[in-house]
Amino acid sequence: MDELRQQIMHLLEEWAERNESPLPNFADTDDLFELGVVDSMLMVEIVFAVEEATGSVVDFLEVDPEIFYTLAGIMKYAESAAGREMPPLGTYR
Repeated sequence: MDELRQQIMHLLEEWAERNESPLPNFADTDDLFELGVVDSMLMVEIVFAVEEATGSVVDFLEVDPEIFYTLAGIMKYAESAAGREMPPLGTYR
């Protein structure tokens, strides 16, 4: 999961650079949307990174999207999803 954390931090740094704004210091529990660190397009990239790292599909019909608002929430989700078989994209229980 350390690799995933590094990948997410890299995505955040790239986003800040594209927007010509410095990446602020933030705690793992800070809301990334409130801080302006993440927008909806970047969140899509983060979700794809989580899916790739865990081998799972994030089904937002079953997962509260707010878990992805913080780095701690993202990592907690990724750790719980790793090793868990998820349904293929587009199939719901």
